[in-house]
Amino acid sequence: MVAVSVIDCPPGPRLAQVVGQDGVVRLLQRLLARNRLPASILLEGQPGCGRRTLSTAVAAALLCAAPIEGDACGRCHSCQLVAAGNHPDVMSLPHDSEEESGDAEQVEAARSQLNAEAVRELVEVRVWESPLIGQRRVFLLPAVERLQRGQGTMANALLKALEEPPSRVHFLLTASASAGLMATIRSRTQCFRLQPLSVPDVERVLAAGGVAAGDAARRAALSTGSHRGLWATATETPPIESLRRLVDHGLESAALAEVLQQLPSREGGPAESRRVLRRWLLATQQAYRRDLPGPDGMTAAQAIDRIGVALRDLHLNIAPRLVLEGLAVGVG
Repeated sequence: MVAVSVIDCPPGPRLAQVVGQDGVVRLLQRLLARNRLPASILLEGQPGCGRRTLSTAVAAALLCAAPIEGDACGRCHSCQLVAAGNHPDVMSLPHDSEEESGDAEQVEAARSQLNAEAVRELVEVRVWESPLIGQRRVFLLPAVERLQRGQGTMANALLKALEEPPSRVHFLLTASASAGLMATIRSRTQCFRLQPLSVPDVERVLAAGGVAAGDAARRAALSTGSHRGLWATATETPPIESLRRLVDHGLESAALAEVLQQLPSREGGPAESRRVLRRWLLATQQAYRRDLPGPDGMTAAQAIDRIGVALRDLHLNIAPRLVLEGLAVGVG
């Protein structure tokens, strides 16, 4: 993979940018400013209400080199690494693709990654490693109710770390409902309940993610407290030509910029960007399959293989920009 340039990264996530959760945000900022944030917190709320956005913003604030009144500065090296999804002191379990997407292949990929050994490696081994560039390590554990599948084996792997977390470690858990978690896990985390988003809040999130104002208002009117499921039609036409330029000619800055510009922005959520990019890559892969019988069949086969690697990178929650840069590696 090609390393991302921090200079090119967007501003990092900040608590001040979180939409629709003002009360919880103010409380978290006070705790962070006073260095009183509990070692383990649980963000409870329906999918699409901002759980992951908020947990990422808290992680950025914890790791920021120059925090401002309990919030990340958004500009330092650490904040930009968080924005790029490439911070070495942020550990994360795979996202809950079953909850977020009806795509059977993506669901199966996420399930194969989420097993007791993966959880144990993360929270029983890596939790004891020293921070690499800062003073803390942050573990993002999305949709932790998933850990109780298989008679709670994975939940038990998490429990020991929650009981005696190292002083430099923070666990940021999310769940749809804390009642679905083991009582021992609930008792070792401080729960913050997130509210469903209002229609104006959903409209703000969609507009910030690149949906045109009128279209954002129309979609928001159909929402039920979240932005989940309202993004797909924002990107109906895949930028296949630009993607093929990356695959065929290597890392062209213009082609990369064209693809990134059409992806939903950070406010739309990293999972949404990955879902959209996955659809685009599959469409591009299909375009190359049409070239297989022709004189360029060998080149098309190699392109299909590289796109397959990019799709696997997306399953591993690698940032879309890094996936696209990796797609162009080895051309020529």
